[in-house]
Amino acid sequence: MPNPYLILVLSVVIGLMLPIAWFSPFSHGFRRVTGLIYLALTLGLVGYPFFTTVYYLATDPGLRRAEPSEFAFSLHRSLSSKLPDYIDRRIKSKVASTLGPYQITATESPVYGAFFYLQATERLQEQWKLNPSLAKESPAATGAAAIDASLRIMLDGDHSYWVRDYWGEDYLTEPNCFYRMLLVGCITSHHKLTKVTTHLPLLGATVDDLVADIDASPSGLIDDYPGQCFPADVACCIATIQSASGVLGEDRKAWATKALERMMSNFTEGLPPYTADSTSGRPQSPSRGCTNGFFFTYSSKLLPSSSAVWYQKYADEFWQE
Repeated sequence: MPNPYLILVLSVVIGLMLPIAWFSPFSHGFRRVTGLIYLALTLGLVGYPFFTTVYYLATDPGLRRAEPSEFAFSLHRSLSSKLPDYIDRRIKSKVASTLGPYQITATESPVYGAFFYLQATERLQEQWKLNPSLAKESPAATGAAAIDASLRIMLDGDHSYWVRDYWGEDYLTEPNCFYRMLLVGCITSHHKLTKVTTHLPLLGATVDDLVADIDASPSGLIDDYPGQCFPADVACCIATIQSASGVLGEDRKAWATKALERMMSNFTEGLPPYTADSTSGRPQSPSRGCTNGFFFTYSSKLLPSSSAVWYQKYADEFWQE
């Protein structure tokens, strides 16, 4: 859907350009007035963002050091105000049920985005509890509607349409690592933020089945889609299982640590490849910097010592000035 604010600005600019081109040769006063209008537009569209950025850089220590940032909470409030409407329109449109499995951005991004939003909100909520001065209201309060909407799109049947194309109607009990990883992460974060228990039976069943699939795999890897295994997603899946276990009243920390160790034992070079064969564990493509960044978000919690060694290799081989 086109941005109405952008359309308004373009309309004003074009609307001003036409009379300027017509009248400016005859009226110095007209040129001065239109010049002031363009100055105001420049200050609004360029000056305001610039000075806002300078303000946050000057006043927010979290943007200069490794500590919580007030700007992150401001950005979260802004995003939270926009998400519910987008999600409701997306679900109502049923466009997801018209997409094929190879339209990757259109199929994966809406639920992937919901997963990241809920994970980020959970982390911000933890930071706010430790330091309420970071924001006037908690992220769980300011994002309440977006939190519910994010789980709603994750559970929406149309938004699993492309997964069913791959795995069939039993997609929740097939290996299906990527989608079920997102499902587990979304339900877990939603429960932690809202205390709603409605979806815990689904969470428990999905976790149990994922654990069984990972344990049954000869390599500790499972496929996102048939014949397509992405080790970084498996690492994230293991971490989300460990997080969900606390919600379910279980303790799978030892299992998760062992599962990640077993998975990484396939990769003698120390970094997970972009893709691998889930049966043999053999890498099918080189390691990629983009997926490594995602990988370390989760590996560092389960294997901190090993992750430090892997991260040094990542920094040496993928960091570019």
